[in-house]
Amino acid sequence: MKNVDARTINMKTGNDCKFMMTKKEKENLYNEARAFYELAECGRINIPEKKNVESFIPYIVNMTFATELYLKLLLIDNGKSISEVVKLGHKLSDLYEALNQAQKDTIYQAFKRPLVFSIPDELKKINTAFVDWRYLVLNKANNYQRRNQFSPYFIKEFNEILETMCKLII
Repeated sequence: MKNVDARTINMKTGNDCKFMMTKKEKENLYNEARAFYELAECGRINIPEKKNVESFIPYIVNMTFATELYLKLLLIDNGKSISEVVKLGHKLSDLYEALNQAQKDTIYQAFKRPLVFSIPDELKKINTAFVDWRYLVLNKANNYQRRNQFSPYFIKEFNEILETMCKLII
């Protein structure tokens, strides 16, 4: 029988994966998050100023997915298992709330300007953006009003803060 590690067996059988990530796996997750962030930024730079909201879909999808990956890396570094992080799902506010208080304080203090909003409230506005915006035209839950709630400035700066924190992990 081929030599296979227990994590591979658990993933194939659907058993709960309680394993922690190796340093290399954390580095790979960081690199994936960074790639989605950079792709979003490239797209944003090339969107004309007065383009319709649909032009921002790739930016929003890629940027919020980067946010999800960065938050999951922070949680894994806190000692959460892969299965615990997977169970938290895609909702950015749930992932943020699962961070420890010291991390939340670091994020809050790292914003370049005084915050006139609540980070959890801003995250709730885009809580499921990665899932919702991929098929925006097909998703009737996303009406025009909801689409205009998105703050690209918040999510960009939030990602920059998370990226800096995650870089310290790897």
